[in-house]
Amino acid sequence: TGTVKYASEIAARLVSTVNNIDQISAYEILGVGKKWGVTIKPTGYPKQGTGAIANAFAEIIEWAGGRIITGSGVDRIDIKNGIVKSVIVNGNEFDCDICISNIPVQALDKIINDNIFPAEYEASLRQLTGTGSVCVFYGLKQLDKNLIGKPITFLERNLDVEGGAAAGIIDFQTAHPLVALSPPGKYLVQGYIICTPQEARDKKTVRMLKDVLDSKMEILCPGYRNHLEFALYPTSYHLDGVAKTYDQDKPVYTTPVKGLYLVGDCIRSTGIGMNCAVDSATRLVNGIISQE
Repeated sequence: TGTVKYASEIAARLVSTVNNIDQISAYEILGVGKKWGVTIKPTGYPKQGTGAIANAFAEIIEWAGGRIITGSGVDRIDIKNGIVKSVIVNGNEFDCDICISNIPVQALDKIINDNIFPAEYEASLRQLTGTGSVCVFYGLKQLDKNLIGKPITFLERNLDVEGGAAAGIIDFQTAHPLVALSPPGKYLVQGYIICTPQEARDKKTVRMLKDVLDSKMEILCPGYRNHLEFALYPTSYHLDGVAKTYDQDKPVYTTPVKGLYLVGDCIRSTGIGMNCAVDSATRLVNGIISQE
């Protein structure tokens, strides 16, 4: 019974990236739980890491005749009579019938005309909050072969964070040769521990959570510092664009504006982070196709 309770506590936190059990959306947990009873492939990494997904997507866009403008922000999405007309990038206007935005929904009102969205819809987007994390990348010259390819989850109790405990992962999948993120004979191990965006901005809390990650790594790989080439601790206050809590309603991919759609980890979809973003895009494409 204790083991099941412990596993459930970790699972609830990891599928929502929220540490406070009292806030986690039961709808999200039940949605993920449906998959536990079927045979599915475990989550893994594409060769060359998740950046390979963006590269493959870019190749498809260019193959279809599209143009990718890098290093440029969108100045404005021009909307007339509730319909998308164009997108302005670096002062250049591009006419379009469909505009798909993947920026944080909380900032969407900054690039559209004033008073386009209904006041209630705009207010609902602005008050949405995300999730955070303290991450780590260990570069190692030596690693126990039995760990390679395995993600190890943990729950650290009695911490001065929201919910009083924090869940995390030390992930050895990135050390697998098939992922090709490490030079031959060396190993990249990644990890993260969940926190709130506010905690991710607090230096004292970040140091505490960093120490938790290092302590878990020491348990899994005793003496790992003797084989350490580097350790990086990037901290994110946008691990998931909108936290899956009971009091937050993630927006759907459609908007009150015709032709303006939303994708990304802010959108109501399955999973967190990149998984949520990919699933939201799949739902959008299926939705557009069904309307044709």
